[in-house]
Amino acid sequence: MSEVWQVFTKHENGIKVICKECSGLYINSGSNTTNLLNHLKFKHKKKYIELDRLRRGVSGPEAADHLEVADNDAE
Repeated sequence: MSEVWQVFTKHENGIKVICKECSGLYINSGSNTTNLLNHLKFKHKKKYIELDRLRRGVSGPEAADHLEVADNDAE
């Protein structure tokens, strides 16, 4: 199970989810968690970095460095 579910709770038969950080209600498109990760990346950056470290098994500044590269690519 994806680490993203530490931050979201399924609501209404899993069609919608609630963000535990901001209490926002969002549509979950099936089992894909990309949109949920994007919500964290843009709205709750610190939590996203924490989860990214867990997902990749990385500790320390390497996870943050990875995100800076991704942010620069988006510009």
